[in-house]
Amino acid sequence: MFFQFILPGLILVSAMVDDLRSKKIHNVLIIISFIVAVISIVILQGFSALLPAFGKLLVALGISVPLFFLKVLGGGDIKLYSVLALVLSPRILILSLILGFFWGAVLGVVKIILDKKTHLMFANLLSLFKFQKPPADTLHKFPFSIGLFLGWLSSFYF
Repeated sequence: MFFQFILPGLILVSAMVDDLRSKKIHNVLIIISFIVAVISIVILQGFSALLPAFGKLLVALGISVPLFFLKVLGGGDIKLYSVLALVLSPRILILSLILGFFWGAVLGVVKIILDKKTHLMFANLLSLFKFQKPPADTLHKFPFSIGLFLGWLSSFYF
């Protein structure tokens, strides 16, 4: 229960607050989360559980680093996802990412509508269909930590 609900919830909520306040997830938060996760694993499961946990971390990096280079995720997002890999099951981890993208897209569109910038969204979509890069100042950004939190919550439904 601790690794499935409490620790990931604390990590994700603190990352969301940090992301909303500063538009980034600070390394101090990632380092503290990493240390707490490793200590929790050792105390609750023993040293033998560290190897599988670090294996999941490497898999999470393998999934998220290419998304960073494609500019889908930011650096803080991949570090947050990697720390979550230490404590979540592989199934919940993958579902959280997939559902996180879904929630990020839904909430991003809602934000665009509320900001009354739908015309820019359609112009950007048109640019993509023409295989052109949209101007950087017209792109919409949404904190992925919120999408990842909602994806994590939604993963328990599936």
